[in-house]
Amino acid sequence: MVQSQAARHTEAKSSELEDAMTTPAPSTLTDPTVLTLSEFAKRVGATPPTIRLWISKGEIVATKTPGGHYRIPVSQLTERDLSLSQFARLIGIHRVTARRWCEAVPPRVACRKNPSGYWRISMSEVPRIGVRKRTPLQKPVSKPISKTKSAPENQTGATPSPSTKEVR
Repeated sequence: MVQSQAARHTEAKSSELEDAMTTPAPSTLTDPTVLTLSEFAKRVGATPPTIRLWISKGEIVATKTPGGHYRIPVSQLTERDLSLSQFARLIGIHRVTARRWCEAVPPRVACRKNPSGYWRISMSEVPRIGVRKRTPLQKPVSKPISKTKSAPENQTGATPSPSTKEVR
């Protein structure tokens, strides 16, 4: 008996679906060695669309679950180089401060310039430096304005002395 092409296709799809359902997808709850895309994005200090772009460019190694979700190995956290702005945002400093740390002699963080001339900082520097907590800006204390009257000035801008008398 000859099966139709549609019947064989349906049969193949159903066997793939059964395989996908029986193969457990890596989960961060059961497998601490992988992260979801959003967890990885939070740790790196980037947005999920940026992480998807990095995955499509091959900058990050990730696996796709049968449901189409990405799982990223934790090891990618330390292997990833961050831009100056990403590093600064992640540890809570201004990007100019991070650039000064790279340009200092000797540098305060392990930085390198990529072929385009941009600073890159290894993700492994983040635990070494630590995350800084930002303090809210305080208003500067202004000095109260003195309400005492000063002596009148003459046309030359000098204060008249008591011994000098004007001649009429």
